[in-house]
Amino acid sequence: MTVENIGLTQPWNEGTESADAEIAEDGAFQNTDLREEVDNFDGSVIDSALWSEDTNGAGTVTLQPDVEGVLLTSGSISAAAMLISKAVFDFTAEWRIQNGVLPNPRGATSVDSFYLFRSATEPTVMNNAALTADRVISAGGNTVTYKDNVGAFVFFNGSIWTSSGNISYIVSRVVLRSFDDSGTMKWQLLLYDLDSVLQDTTPAVAWSATRTPGGGEDLWFFSGSPRTDVDIKSNYILNWQRWGEPDGLNYSTSAQTVETDAYTTSEEFDSDDITIQLGRTPASAGEIQVAVNVDGGGFGSFINVNVTPIAGETGWFKFAAGTTFSPSTSVVLKPQINSPDSDIQLRILTMKINGVTVAGGGIAGRQII
Repeated sequence: MTVENIGLTQPWNEGTESADAEIAEDGAFQNTDLREEVDNFDGSVIDSALWSEDTNGAGTVTLQPDVEGVLLTSGSISAAAMLISKAVFDFTAEWRIQNGVLPNPRGATSVDSFYLFRSATEPTVMNNAALTADRVISAGGNTVTYKDNVGAFVFFNGSIWTSSGNISYIVSRVVLRSFDDSGTMKWQLLLYDLDSVLQDTTPAVAWSATRTPGGGEDLWFFSGSPRTDVDIKSNYILNWQRWGEPDGLNYSTSAQTVETDAYTTSEEFDSDDITIQLGRTPASAGEIQVAVNVDGGGFGSFINVNVTPIAGETGWFKFAAGTTFSPSTSVVLKPQINSPDSDIQLRILTMKINGVTVAGGGIAGRQII
């Protein structure tokens, strides 16, 4: 059997015993605990399996595949335009939503762009009172807010959550992540300006301190201006949306470790033959580490990553040299991130052992995560 891509046999952030791997059609292993759906709006129509559209009055929702976006236009009283995700979100689980908004070439700036909303049914355009009653988290223009568990609005002022205030820039991209912080489910926003530069990471908020859905209600995500009775002009291009379960070790405030399955290696290899593809360059050698277990003898000491990228291989890094591993019928790698909450881009994408044939055959140097 040629093994081209060997995936993790357990969900991230959990124990080492699991059986969540399956063989994909291309012969690769993949982790079945992860879910990720992406829409770059580059087709000929808006995907009705992923999105619902709703408008009122002069509001419009228009696909613009040349910029891989959807133009949402509203303005004047009664004009509303929404793009609603068909996915519902569970505040007891880990996931991420990313919303990217391009400034409209016509010069208008987004006012309404990002909403998490509680409802028993899929949201549609609504009056301002209905929006005010059931919005949970929202961001647009220079206003970022959520509703607490007693129904009061709380605002982010660029430093802290407070009873009033705004940020000093216009939000063009929002990342909302839901994560488990040592047994407490929390959420947090990453906020980007019109140049797509990360400006702020908000303090994390416990879902228990947030106006979460009641009986029969779900959390829904939508973009656009839903209000039918307020003159809020919003004319912008929604660039992309993304949601899903965590796809790496990046959703906890403590060190996160996971193991690969056991595989046979046919050649001797050194620790610097183990290479890893990351979402960004590590800030220090100890930020990303790996331990190796050969023939069930237990994991050795963690080996630091080399923070200099491999020449000609974007995003790939070696581990420190100096530890030799003999050919074995059972090799298990255990990668670890030691500061996973520092940056949402800090995640392990893939690993491989350069020049080594695994699983008794195939081409040397194939990916093992």
